[in-house]
Amino acid sequence: MKIILGILDYIVAAIMGAGALCLAFLVVGEGWNMFLAMAVGMVLGMVVLLLVVFIFGPICNTLQLFPPGMITTMVIGMLAGMGIAGTWTDFKTGLAFAVGFALFVQLAIDCYDWKLKGEVPIHEPN
Repeated sequence: MKIILGILDYIVAAIMGAGALCLAFLVVGEGWNMFLAMAVGMVLGMVVLLLVVFIFGPICNTLQLFPPGMITTMVIGMLAGMGIAGTWTDFKTGLAFAVGFALFVQLAIDCYDWKLKGEVPIHEPN
């Protein structure tokens, strides 16, 4: 069960990164001001984070979702908004970057937790 929850953390992180990018591509247009596009992308990233927490909260620990989720969705939302407004990126390149960045952030936070606390057992609900 512990392995499944660990793998699920990485799947959810990839979903958060991809979701923030997709929502930014749906809302932000090419003619937008870059600062406005960055701010809107960040807000859209937070919307994705809240949706993911509501969906996966009963399965995953919410405190395991928020730290990588906040970093991933805010950064991807801001970069996607600026990239779309400045016509710097296309969808496929952005999606590859978003998923890679999300997995890297999840791994970095997991390594930090392991270094800080050691191996912590996951308590399953009764």
